[in-house]
Amino acid sequence: MQFNDDQLEIIENSGGLEYTPQRIAIVLGLDPLDLNRFIEIFNDKGSVVRQKYEHGKAFAQFEVENSLMQQMRTGDVETVEYVEKQNHFKRMERMKNELFGIEQK
Repeated sequence: MQFNDDQLEIIENSGGLEYTPQRIAIVLGLDPLDLNRFIEIFNDKGSVVRQKYEHGKAFAQFEVENSLMQQMRTGDVETVEYVEKQNHFKRMERMKNELFGIEQK
């Protein structure tokens, strides 16, 4: 199964939206008979599909957090409190993963 540049861009953007493989297949307009093959490709962490998806997911998170950082720099107290709370949850998640030997994403 091959994907053109436009389809790969859709997959990357879908990562930012955290779409499921099934939803991505619908957005791509894939034939329902190709769904299982697409999911196999998606589940292969070395595939270009998965790499595009993960990049889109990471980049979208970066964009949101970067925007929050800009708001923090202006002294937006609510944003500062929100980011501190999110960072606390992230630290707790990392500690839990380290404690139980769970691989980081």
